[in-house]
Amino acid sequence: MIVFAWEGAVAVAQTEDDGRVGSHRFLTHEVNPNLAAAEYLCFHFLTPQGLEQIRAASPGSAGRNRTLGIEKLRQIRVPVPPIEDQRRFARLWRLKHELHRLQQEVVVELATFTPALLAKAFRGEL
Repeated sequence: MIVFAWEGAVAVAQTEDDGRVGSHRFLTHEVNPNLAAAEYLCFHFLTPQGLEQIRAASPGSAGRNRTLGIEKLRQIRVPVPPIEDQRRFARLWRLKHELHRLQQEVVVELATFTPALLAKAFRGEL
């Protein structure tokens, strides 16, 4: 995150992202897993308080001119609970995202299934 972080362009890379190529304008940062959970930090930076910290570290007027200062990012202080609480949060965060992904799959399947079911019903095939 270097551009558009100030408007919430913050995420945690997933295992399915291995081997993908990213832009130098969207920097990645590694988290020391003994100190913090990446999912917890991402969540914090997407809260109103976290976004305000990112905005303060992103000088400029708008868009591509408003880039996140790497040194300013390093100076941001994030209130962190004990690491075990963060890890528990991270497990729940991943579960939430997995459930959301599954829900989206079901929506797509239902969008296909419902018209087919209605067609059979109207043809008297049920």
